[in-house]
Parts: sequence; structure tokens; C-alpha cells
Amino acid sequence: MKYIINESQYKKLVEQKLSKKELFQEMINENLEYIKKHCDKMIAYDLPNNIGFGTCDIVDLVDSITVDEVNVMSSARTDMSGELYDVTPSLYIKITINLLSAKKIFDFDDLVYDIKHMLRKSTGLMVVFDYTVNNTFKD
Repeated sequence: MKYIINESQYKKLVEQKLSKKELFQEMINENLEYIKKHCDKMIAYDLPNNIGFGTCDIVDLVDSITVDEVNVMSSARTDMSGELYDVTPSLYIKITINLLSAKKIFDFDDLVYDIKHMLRKSTGLMVVFDYTVNNTFKD
């Protein structure tokens, strides 16, 4: 499934008429399920281009990903004379990766990288993730 956000939808997101947190929670859940489904097969020639081997090594440890915060940001460039040149919208998404594992794994960069690029491809917006890990395993 692919989400394409056009300019009018983007304005709705900025105006908070849609719940950004719920929208991106749904998108991340779908991407996580997509990754888990394809990593279960884990056949090198059948693995989609948007999923890395490093992601498949750790995705089975992840129970869920929770979206904690979504902020729409924009940055602007100016030309040599100081005139506004370009306004680039982007998303800052703070997430928590929930897992239940006796393994001491703290690096989920491969998984976050793959999800970030899936979101960027489906929305057309630059995505910046900030993530923490919540391991509920008790010794």
C-alpha cells in the first residue's frame, strides 16, 4: 500500500485537521508488518530492494513501534541576494521500539533506516526519526 500526500493533504496535516500521530502510526505499523512478512521468507533473491539484511536480523525481536510525537518542520534556503529560494517540508517523528528479548540489542538503525525511506517514498517528505528502545524483558 502506498500513501501519497499531495499539497492540500499536507496543509490539512499542518492545520491539525487530521491526527498526524495516528496517520503515521498506521503507516509505520503497515511498514513493520511488510518487513516482517518479507523477512520471514528471507530468501536473498526474493528480498525486496527496500529491506536490508541487517533489518531482517533484528525485526523478529520487535513487538511493536509506538509513535510518540510527530512534528512537521520546514526549512528554507535563500539565494545569494537573500531572496527566499526553496521551502522544504520535513517530518520529525519520535518513536519507541518495543521488544521482549533477553538479547542485549540497542541498535535498530537498519530497521529505522528502512522504515524512514519507506515513509519518504510514500509521502514525498524528508523524514527524521528519533528513537528509543523499550525492552520489557525481566531477568
